[in-house]
Amino acid sequence: MSLKMHCSSGDGRLEAHLCTLHLRARCHLIGNGTSGIALALQALGVCGGNVAIPTNVCPNVPMAVYFSGNKPVYLDIDRETLGLSMVALQQCQFTLDAVIGVHAYGSVCSMDKLAAYCASRGIPLIEDAAVAQGAICGSRPVGSMGDVSILSFGAGKIIDIGHGGAILTNDGDLSRELARLISDLPISERCDYEEIARFGTYHTRLYNTHYATGEWSFAPEFKKRALLLRESVLTRFDDTYREILKGKLESLGVNIKRREDKAHWAAEMLSRERTDWMKVHLPAKGSVYWRLNLLFSQRRDLILKTILNQSMPISSWFPPVEPFFEGVRSESIPTPVANQIGAQILNVWVNEQVDDDYYQRLSQAISEV
Repeated sequence: MSLKMHCSSGDGRLEAHLCTLHLRARCHLIGNGTSGIALALQALGVCGGNVAIPTNVCPNVPMAVYFSGNKPVYLDIDRETLGLSMVALQQCQFTLDAVIGVHAYGSVCSMDKLAAYCASRGIPLIEDAAVAQGAICGSRPVGSMGDVSILSFGAGKIIDIGHGGAILTNDGDLSRELARLISDLPISERCDYEEIARFGTYHTRLYNTHYATGEWSFAPEFKKRALLLRESVLTRFDDTYREILKGKLESLGVNIKRREDKAHWAAEMLSRERTDWMKVHLPAKGSVYWRLNLLFSQRRDLILKTILNQSMPISSWFPPVEPFFEGVRSESIPTPVANQIGAQILNVWVNEQVDDDYYQRLSQAISEV
C-alpha cells in the first residue's frame, strides 16, 4: 500500500517515520495518549455520545472519553486477548457513537472483527495501541487500523521517554481537524506532570483500600478530581523530546526482543510446580510484552501484598474501572470475564528495570505464600 504522508510540527521526519512504521498517511504528535483519544473523538465529531470501551482498562481511557464530552459504556473483555469482547459489543443495548479497541498489556485484540462490525454500522473506531508499540495484528502493525489510532510514549510504555504520544490516521479532513484542535492546546509544564502523578497515587491508594470491599462511596469525588485534570492532561507535544523519541524508535526491535526473552524465561521459572493455582497468560501471536501476566485462582491479594512488601515491582492491573467513575458495576451490562481477570491477574515487569534476580525473588515469594 502506498500512502502519501502528511505530517505535523517540526521538520516532519519523526512523524514520517511513525507513518511508515504504522502504514499511515498522517501523524500528529501530542502531549500524551489520553490527549490523543480525547482529540480523536472530538475530531470525529462525537459529542454527547456513548463510547464503548473495555472495562478492564487504564483509568485514562474513560477520562479521555469524558474529556471529549462523551460517556463511556463499559463492556466485558475477551478471555484470550484480554481486549474488548466482540460478543459483549454485539449484545450491547446502548446506541454507540464510537468504539475504542484497546490492545491491553501489549496483547493484540480482535481489531479486524471490531473494524468489520463498526464499518457495517457506521460507527467510528479508535485503535488504542498505547502499550502495544511494535505488535502485529494479523498481517498489519498495530497503529494502522481503525479510523484513528493512538500511541503513547509515556512512563511505563513499550517506548518510554516519559512524555508524548501520537495520533495516526489516513483521513485528510480528520487530520486537518486534529491539527486545528492541537494548535489550541498548551505545551506541557512540569506542574502538569506533578498533578497527574498525584492523581495516580490517589487512584492507587483508593484501589488498595477499597477495591476488594466493593464499597464505592468515593467514586463521585474520584470522578470530580479526574475531570479537573483536563487542563493538565490535554497538552501539545514538547519538541525537546524529538531526538529522544527518534533514538527509542530506532531501538524498538531490540527492546521488544529483550522483553520477549525476559517474559519467556520468567514464564518458565514461575510456572514450575504451580500449574494448578497459577497460570501464565501468554498473549496471541504478534503481541508484545508490556508485562507478563499471571493468573492466580487463589491468594492473589496475599501474593501481591507479600511481593510489594519486599519492594519488588508488581501490579494487579486492570480491575474493572467502571466503579471508580460511576460508583457501581452496571447490572445491565454484565462483565463476568473482566471481573474474574481483575480478581486474578498480576503483572510482572519485563523491561530494563529488572534482571534475573528479580524473577528468582518473585518465585521464592510466591512459593512462600
